[in-house]
Amino acid sequence: MKTKLEVDAEKEAYAVHAAELSDTDLVDETERKCWLSAFAANNPRAPAHWQTDLLYAEAKRRQKPWLYCRGWNKSYASCGYMLSEHDLKAAQEGYGLEPCRMTPLEALDLKFHCGDLDRDLTIRDYLKELLETLFRETEGFSGKRPFGNSGWDYDLAKPLIEAGCVAGKVDEYGYAEEFDESVYTAFVYSMIRAL
Repeated sequence: MKTKLEVDAEKEAYAVHAAELSDTDLVDETERKCWLSAFAANNPRAPAHWQTDLLYAEAKRRQKPWLYCRGWNKSYASCGYMLSEHDLKAAQEGYGLEPCRMTPLEALDLKFHCGDLDRDLTIRDYLKELLETLFRETEGFSGKRPFGNSGWDYDLAKPLIEAGCVAGKVDEYGYAEEFDESVYTAFVYSMIRAL
């Protein structure tokens, strides 16, 4: 197993590589790494996971987040899946340029009501509760229903959309819709790393 220093050096070298890619090559590299990341879903240490994160960060650095979406779409379609209207829209030039109004560290202090826990709490407290539940229930932990209901992995979408961290809408019933799942997931990962 590689040491943290070795992995950090790999990440740094890959970030430099990603920065040197043309826009077209960035899309192609994203397609390959998204496919590999999905293929390695049972291996959380697979390099493709952090490589896709770095490719997303590079697309954002260029202020062209649609490049990442184009690569993700190509990967998804290559597996035989149909792209949604939202997937196609997210890959259009200019999409996703709305600036985030806060950093991931600041977003951790957003308050929202969690129906499964039946209380208001911050995103930081929600993530801590999730981790505590994992350790308490060990092998009995339900990745599908950690707090009772499925769909928990989207509990943070509404407060992040309302705060302007993720582009999307909240419908009349209070449910998040029309948001880019890859952008949402990347932002949640950033918040976890900021804990």
